[in-house]
Amino acid sequence: RPRGVKILIRNHSRENRCLSYFRQGMAQVHSGDYQQGERAILKTFELSPADPDLSLFYTALFFAYLGQGKYEKAYEAVEKASHRHPGQGHLLGFRAAVLGHLGKTLDAKAALERYIAMRPNLKTRNNYRSIFVPNSSLADIIIEGLIKAGWEPEE
Repeated sequence: RPRGVKILIRNHSRENRCLSYFRQGMAQVHSGDYQQGERAILKTFELSPADPDLSLFYTALFFAYLGQGKYEKAYEAVEKASHRHPGQGHLLGFRAAVLGHLGKTLDAKAALERYIAMRPNLKTRNNYRSIFVPNSSLADIIIEGLIKAGWEPEE
């Protein structure tokens, strides 16, 4: 085979493995297996450190750290995810939640206000659950962080 074809095949194989690890990690974190999910997600960075989807990988890493209570690391991961997409609503919510868990009240409240402005119909815990990944073990952890940030859900 010509050299260019070999490189394409090798890159395609690496990309497929990278996506497989990403999907595996996401399934693990949403089912509550945060440490295994972290390992799989870190493998995505190893396989594709300059991937165009790095913000997705950092979001997945945020989930793994948040589930383990590693709030400082979760904050770093969501900040890196937000770097490419600073105004994405879900990332603003994740940022508010982790800042709430960290007890950074002023920053958490400011992030929460930006998030709620984008989600005016977010009134109850079930509203949040309905817009998040169905049956995710992380929903209540994020809701708890949003409450610590100042969110007052209706019953």
